[in-house]
Amino acid sequence: MTIDRIEVHEYEVMLGANRDEHFAWVEDINNQIRNKLININIRTIDLYNLSGGQQLHYAGDQQRMIIYSNATRSPNGANQRQIKFGNVNMTVDVYEPNNEGVTFTDDNGIPIAEYHEYHNELNILFNIFNVYNDNNIKAFGFILDVFERIILYPKTLVNSWLHTNRKDVLTDKLTKRFKEQHRREVMEDKDRMNRYSTSINEYKEKIKRSFDNMIRLRNKVEMEERNLSDVDTKIIKELDLIVTHDKISDLHIIGEKFIAYVPKVYAHSTTGERYYIGNMRIELNPENAEVNFFGDNGRNGYWSESDPHPHVDGRRGTPCLGSIGSTIAELASHNEIYALVLTCIDFLENANTSDPAGNKVIMWDQVDETGTVIREGGINEEEEKTECNCCGDMYPDDEIYGVYNEIDEDGDPAEHRNVCEACRTDDYTFNDNIDEFIHNDVEVDG
Repeated sequence: MTIDRIEVHEYEVMLGANRDEHFAWVEDINNQIRNKLININIRTIDLYNLSGGQQLHYAGDQQRMIIYSNATRSPNGANQRQIKFGNVNMTVDVYEPNNEGVTFTDDNGIPIAEYHEYHNELNILFNIFNVYNDNNIKAFGFILDVFERIILYPKTLVNSWLHTNRKDVLTDKLTKRFKEQHRREVMEDKDRMNRYSTSINEYKEKIKRSFDNMIRLRNKVEMEERNLSDVDTKIIKELDLIVTHDKISDLHIIGEKFIAYVPKVYAHSTTGERYYIGNMRIELNPENAEVNFFGDNGRNGYWSESDPHPHVDGRRGTPCLGSIGSTIAELASHNEIYALVLTCIDFLENANTSDPAGNKVIMWDQVDETGTVIREGGINEEEEKTECNCCGDMYPDDEIYGVYNEIDEDGDPAEHRNVCEACRTDDYTFNDNIDEFIHNDVEVDG
């Protein structure tokens, strides 16, 4: 595992004899730890340089290793000792270990460091960082080598296939992962197999439908080829049917466009009321299934101020066809002109008052079966409006506000006006003294 962070703390005393030696130690400590502790399984190491003696800190854990220099957990003091490892001989003051951890010794068996695994703590029992020289550098490397050999390396053997006697434990996670991977692969193969089977069945169905369609179209083509000469006759018959219909006054043909004139159209609401819509003109283009409606009795409807029908936008004659849109498209695609005209007439004779557009049918005159006006259009108590005395537009009563254009000689507001909110905002200002909106051109004393 890669060590993410090695932090050297100048906790009580500086490392080395001066600041340059301190930084040299910091670099060397980082290099030796990363190069020597190859089997360490931890990401953070903190090193603290102490002034000497007993320390009772408990800072390490399984995620963090602590190295204390010149420290011990024993209450006993230090003794001057001659320590040796390899060709290095040093005379130093060495503290006694408390013998509760793993003790590291020199070549002569003198304790020089102690590791406490529970707290993940390594105490170096002498002042190893007081001077930056070869002996101290080698001493620190020696301690790290012993730590790697005695503490870290044996831990790796539990994962060694060569040394373990419980190979089933080592392979447990691998076995589970391989089984799970194999299970997923089997499931994926089964899923692909099912998809292939489904695709095959779909292709079979598609082939069958294609074959059936081919037979149907072949029969249709044969019939159409026989009836091709009857097209002219069919068109003439349909046009004759249209002009003889009692609701059609005339039919014009301009290029590929048909214009049907429908006099005195009456629309029935969802609740059964009858309204006089006026004389209507239907313009049909079967080529693109475009239908437009125009009339002579436009009213202020849902779409514009002069809609020819509750469901027709008076600006362009564009209808909101709703559910019959698909029917008209299908009839147009089959050139069923007569049925197309009748469908359009049926559209004009109905007003769906359950939607906002159809509800505007009350803007047309309500009549009885004889055509006598029962109620004039445009009368709707729920939508009565008042004219803005400023801009002239009509607004619901709750959108009209009282204002004043003058102040009389007694200082009271005068010349009352009714205006909309926009005009009040632009041309009037609220005056706290008289508690009213006054025109911006009027000067108010006080």
